[in-house]
Amino acid sequence: MTIISDRFPDLGTDQTYGLDTALGELAHDYGAEVEHDAIEQALADSYAEVAGPAKVDSFLPLLAERRARERLDAAIGHRVHRLAGPAA
Repeated sequence: MTIISDRFPDLGTDQTYGLDTALGELAHDYGAEVEHDAIEQALADSYAEVAGPAKVDSFLPLLAERRARERLDAAIGHRVHRLAGPAA
C-alpha cells in the first residue's frame, strides 16, 4: 500500500489492516480493467473523503471501499457484480 502508507503514515493497525483488505478486494474485482495504482489512489481518495468528518474510525476502511467502488465503477462505466451464484 505505497500510496496509502505515504498519504496516511499515522494509521493504526486496525485501519491499515482494513485498508489492505479493502485494496485486495478492489484489486481482485477491478484488476483486469484498472491499474493497481489507480485502484489504490481511488481507495486513498475515498478514505480521505470519509475520514475527514468522521468522529469514530471503526468503519472507515469499509466506507472507503464502498466509495472507491463507486469511483471505479464510474471510471470504467459499469458495475462489477459480486454475486455468490446466478441471478434469480
